[in-house]
Amino acid sequence: MNDIQKPTVLIYAYMHYKYATDALCAGLEEEGVPCKLVEHHGATAADLAFRAAQDSILHVGIGLHGSDAAMTIDGLRKGDILFETDSDWKTIGTNAAHAVKKQRFKQIDNLRKERFR
Repeated sequence: MNDIQKPTVLIYAYMHYKYATDALCAGLEEEGVPCKLVEHHGATAADLAFRAAQDSILHVGIGLHGSDAAMTIDGLRKGDILFETDSDWKTIGTNAAHAVKKQRFKQIDNLRKERFR
């Protein structure tokens, strides 16, 4: 089984900001949900999140494009994301873990887009 096939939340990242990556992973790991960072080309964080959710066995994906982060779940249409931010990366990671565990989402500071609550 390769790393992408293990039960992890995939983070597809392009030209990413290391602090953002570290914060996303910390949010997931503090909730006990493993993550895997994969370098991947994409036009936007939302595009990367969509692809990551499709590829993840846990059906939750995060896209990171520069400092922009987006999170979504498999089954939504392309472009439909749950959350998008350019600064509260740790909470995006926490919310990805909550999506896996089917728990209530946390509020995100500097939220740019939210679909569900």
